[in-house]
Amino acid sequence: MAADTSGIRNDDKVGGTTFGGNFCLDIVDDSDAEVWAGPIAGGKWAIALLNRDSGANATITADFSLLNATGKSFAVRDVWSSADVGVHTGSYSSTVMPQAVTYLILTPSSLL
Repeated sequence: MAADTSGIRNDDKVGGTTFGGNFCLDIVDDSDAEVWAGPIAGGKWAIALLNRDSGANATITADFSLLNATGKSFAVRDVWSSADVGVHTGSYSSTVMPQAVTYLILTPSSLL
C-alpha cells in the first residue's frame, strides 16, 4: 500500500518545506507536534509521534487517512513500551512527553 503523498509535508523545520515524497513523511501541520510515517514490510507502517515542545506534554494523533487507509483498522504496537495498545480505526492518539517520541508499528487488522 502506497501513501498518498500529494498533500504530505516533508518539513525540516528550518525553512525547507516540500510536498510529496515517499519516506520520512511529516504528516501533521503543527509547530511542535510531528507525525512521521513510512511503509515497512508486510503492509505495515512505522509511525513516530514527536513532541518538539520543551515544556509540555502533547496529545498527537496519527490520522490513518493520511496513509491512504481511510476506514481501515490497524493493530497498534508501542515499540518502546513493548505494549499492544489495541485495534484502532481511523486514527490513533497518544500523549507524548516534552521532547520525546512515541514509536509505533501499525499492522492492518486484515492481516491478524
